[in-house]
Amino acid sequence: MAGPVELRAAYTGLATEDEAACTAAVGACQRPPLPGRPSDDFVADVMGHAGPATLRAGVDAVSGIVSDVAGSIGVPARVLVSSGVRVDVVRGVRVALDVRNLLDARTGTYEGALGPVHEPLGDFYAYPLPGRTFLVSARFDEERP
Repeated sequence: MAGPVELRAAYTGLATEDEAACTAAVGACQRPPLPGRPSDDFVADVMGHAGPATLRAGVDAVSGIVSDVAGSIGVPARVLVSSGVRVDVVRGVRVALDVRNLLDARTGTYEGALGPVHEPLGDFYAYPLPGRTFLVSARFDEERP
């Protein structure tokens, strides 16, 4: 944290291979990546603190996911943006509003055999992700002696 601004970022690079895909003992074989595992995952949040309020903006980018055991069907990469504000109303009471998928990204495009294919954005298991989501929360902390 540098003064009223805080930045948090994390990157994960993951190289997987399906060792069961090669059963031949002779010669080298191509081992496809494991389905449902991203090769790149980047998350970043920047927060600004001003008195009892904190503003936040974030990004979550995921790419390099395949959905089949052969590694031939790619899942569209996704970049989701989020934003939020939290306010310490009184001592021990915090109210927050978060907006996830701020830009309402719902589909991704990848190259198919007959041209571009538009598919719903999904999680690692191809379960469709929701569109823009508003979350309101209140947190109450009890004072302890």
